[in-house]
Amino acid sequence: MTAVFVYPGDLDQPTGGYRYDAALLREWAAAGVSVTAISLPGSYPHPSEADLAAAQALLASVPADVPILIDGLAFAVLPGAWLDRLGKRWQALIHHPLCLETGLDPAQAAALEAGEREALSRAELVVVTSRATGETLHTLFSVPENKILLAPPGIIRYRRAAPQGVPMILSVGAISPRKNFDGLVAALAMVQDLAWTAIIVGSDAHSPETGAALRAQIAALGLGDRITLTGALTGPALEDAYARAAFYAHAAHYEGFGMALADALASGLPTVASTGGAVGDWLPEGAALRATPTAVSLGENLRRLLTDAALAGRLAEAGRAIEFPTWAGSAAKIAERWV
Repeated sequence: MTAVFVYPGDLDQPTGGYRYDAALLREWAAAGVSVTAISLPGSYPHPSEADLAAAQALLASVPADVPILIDGLAFAVLPGAWLDRLGKRWQALIHHPLCLETGLDPAQAAALEAGEREALSRAELVVVTSRATGETLHTLFSVPENKILLAPPGIIRYRRAAPQGVPMILSVGAISPRKNFDGLVAALAMVQDLAWTAIIVGSDAHSPETGAALRAQIAALGLGDRITLTGALTGPALEDAYARAAFYAHAAHYEGFGMALADALASGLPTVASTGGAVGDWLPEGAALRATPTAVSLGENLRRLLTDAALAGRLAEAGRAIEFPTWAGSAAKIAERWV
């Protein structure tokens, strides 16, 4: 084997991180790079002692000279002593630092930051999906720049259907505090004098309390007949949502990259985009209406998008013109460090 790639849980989970992991494995297989995939059972990013024991059993037999690349959802919470005891060639894939997740109390954030620093100090290579994330790891966790490898995600260019009737605003992402769908709903309430419907695509499986609060908010604002929460969608159902959309809204407080947003732009969807985290770094000027993750800013920009057809057309063209990286290119960059 050339390398081992490790991720927690099931690979088919409908999140950007798991989509990234699956794409890498697919590209390595197509390129003939021998990578062994291992799924870690357990409750990551909060593993129990039993979870760590199971991980040790799965990884102990990996030869000492074979690099082990681990998704950050697991790697960032692996204790330094545990990593030292196994003594492998540890490498990390960091989508975004766990300690920067929205909604953590100060004690949780501090504990995650300390654990991430401890784990990352053991990594010989740290793969990041955006330049902004790499800069954060260097400044916040003192990861040396020569250990950081930038490997951005590829994109999907979805088909677009002909406009029909009332315009639909699409937003895609796991329903969690960081994605700021409550801010988006509040922004939509500010433009309810205009014609629109909205679909929010994403699962609340990892934050059911956020999903419950979002449904209550929509009901309290009287928007239940205009905003639909579909849950997670994949395959043809997700393709159909992108095809039927007239506009896209991205409201997140923070992103390690923002894959669903990139897909929307590449597909020619005129977009309002919060620029938190990496988005503000890679989003070209003029390719979307830039907003802060506040209801006022999002609402003002949604009103511009809904009322200015010429502006929407210019944004659609600019989004399609962005030169995004490819999955094959990023997978190859990582593999080059192994061979």
